[in-house]
Amino acid sequence: HGVRNGQSEDTLVRVFTTEGNKSKASFALDVACKVLPLYEEFFESSYILPKVDLLAIPDFAAGAMENWGLITFRETALLCDENSAASHRQHVALVVAHELAHQWFGNLVTMQWWKELWLNESFATYMEYWSVNKLFPGWHVFTQFVHDEIARAFELDSLRSSHPVEVDVQNAKEIDDIFDAISYSKGGGIVRMVVNFIGEDVFQKGMASYLKHFAYGNATTEDLWKFLGKAAGKPLAPILEFWTGKQGYPFLTVSSLRDKQSLLITQHRFLATGDAGEGEDETVWKIPLLITTPENGVQREVLEERKNSVPVPHPSWVKVNNDQSAFCRVLYEDEELLQNLLSALSTKKLSNIDRFSIFSDYHAFTRAGYCSAVKVLKLLSYYKDEDDLTVWLSIMDFETKLKVIVASQGEEAINAHNAYFRTLYSNAIKRLGYAFESVDDHNVIQLRAALFARLVAAEDEETIAYALKLYAERQKTPIPSDLRAAVFTAL
Repeated sequence: HGVRNGQSEDTLVRVFTTEGNKSKASFALDVACKVLPLYEEFFESSYILPKVDLLAIPDFAAGAMENWGLITFRETALLCDENSAASHRQHVALVVAHELAHQWFGNLVTMQWWKELWLNESFATYMEYWSVNKLFPGWHVFTQFVHDEIARAFELDSLRSSHPVEVDVQNAKEIDDIFDAISYSKGGGIVRMVVNFIGEDVFQKGMASYLKHFAYGNATTEDLWKFLGKAAGKPLAPILEFWTGKQGYPFLTVSSLRDKQSLLITQHRFLATGDAGEGEDETVWKIPLLITTPENGVQREVLEERKNSVPVPHPSWVKVNNDQSAFCRVLYEDEELLQNLLSALSTKKLSNIDRFSIFSDYHAFTRAGYCSAVKVLKLLSYYKDEDDLTVWLSIMDFETKLKVIVASQGEEAINAHNAYFRTLYSNAIKRLGYAFESVDDHNVIQLRAALFARLVAAEDEETIAYALKLYAERQKTPIPSDLRAAVFTAL
């Protein structure tokens, strides 16, 4: 076997691999040695054991398991080197950070019963992104969070077959059923919403007190709200208990009131089928909401009614649910509000997360029947100069689902679909360039790889020719790892 040793303050950190893989352990070891002190400082709680071992197992059903002091990983979740794809290195960093977060959430403080599984998984999910963002700020993983976690949770939680974050568990079989995107991703989205609502400093203070009080013991969701509320100086349970106790999530419709001084914001439950019946739309969530205008900046509101009048005087444009801070979608019923917002979007006056959320929301509304696919295709014209990885991933999600529908319409429709998206993707990749440069940042590398793969799938002649050239010259110049799969697809 191979062993890589490292040191984090007073803790011995080691990575164990099978023989021949020792050289692929360095990155994970470096991440682990840097993440541990970040957590110790944030939680105001030392890692209590003298060592933590990370063990790479060739055949391991789970992605990883947070055994206290001896964390086990699937090899693909722990091992990488300088030749690995950027997306793979990011995956390794996130998994290592997730499992180390469990040394506090799960090991030091354990949920009282399986009902509170989210106290383990949701907080580990949020903290993995928090810590990797600290180590690699140029990766912008918190931007990717809205696609990789929140959008994933939205998808599952829009189904009638979903379940609340907290579920009563009666037998062992039911335990396996709750290890899903609701416990991990929706829960992580709720944690992010709480942090945005009360502020990271207050969140840190509350979490440190919570972990100290319940160390080597068990805690409930009510305990968590109590300690966060104490740190915030206001009760949080009345607002937040809906989010863990109720199935589904709301969408907001937004329109201007006649005086143009206020917005009318109405909430309903969102279902992927778009047909929530009266009995399915009874919950009125308490929604901690951020609203942004260029004139007034960010204003904080808590929506507590089905219909809410919110003062927002004479904005040139307004973004409801700034940076998708609340776990909900937004539909602008007032066409003037939408057009003003899209004008701001096209000139990059909105953050990358806001640009993402607008497209993602309208894609979902199209599938649910609240607006037409034509409207979403028109939205794409406002993204012609888009350069953000996460926004493009949302556009690609739309294309994937649209292609399934188009495929049933015959060859002519498929050819028209491919031609449209070939132009869209080709313009984007030409702005980046096909060739990798030493100055490319982490997300540019991933975006180029994603666009390249889409163009190969759309049978773009220029891209396929470039792929064949890379393959032909592979003995002299290795194929970039981020393009390897697409190159072989093009053969």
